[in-house]
Amino acid sequence: MLAYERWLTKAAEGKTSDECWVVPGTPCGQHRTCRFNGAEEYVYRIAWTIKYGVIPENMCVCHRCDNSGCVNLKHLFLGTQSDNIRDMVSKGRGKGVAGVGSNNISARKKSKNHWNIVYREEKSHLAKLTQKQADEIRIRRNAGEKLGILSKEYGVVESVIVAIAKNRRYVNA
Repeated sequence: MLAYERWLTKAAEGKTSDECWVVPGTPCGQHRTCRFNGAEEYVYRIAWTIKYGVIPENMCVCHRCDNSGCVNLKHLFLGTQSDNIRDMVSKGRGKGVAGVGSNNISARKKSKNHWNIVYREEKSHLAKLTQKQADEIRIRRNAGEKLGILSKEYGVVESVIVAIAKNRRYVNA
């Protein structure tokens, strides 16, 4: 059995047909690749190709489940890049994409000749700080408090403290 066949089998093992099937060892939110027909390919594209044949040029294999590691064919559909972006926008995803109505993006602000995306981090499930804590950090850092002290107190790395103090993170838009 080839590596991709083993991975696809392991992904479906013990799961219902409605659940996401993720290849074991795939980092959360990432795509797993494998050698297939002489080239590195995403395993969800391999799964599609094995079941339905060659993916037409200029077409994407998209995820209904929004789990980029999923190889469950019930969760996959063919679409153009535009279809994939429309799907993303309709579901409120799209961190970092201009004009997308994501819960994490509040505004685009121009600074020093380039555009920065300003995130409402507190609304992200990955947020470690509240907006109130970020405001406190900003005040304390701008008053000269040391990075190391703030970093330890709030449980974040020093680069996050710097980004907050320079209004690159946790900015009220």
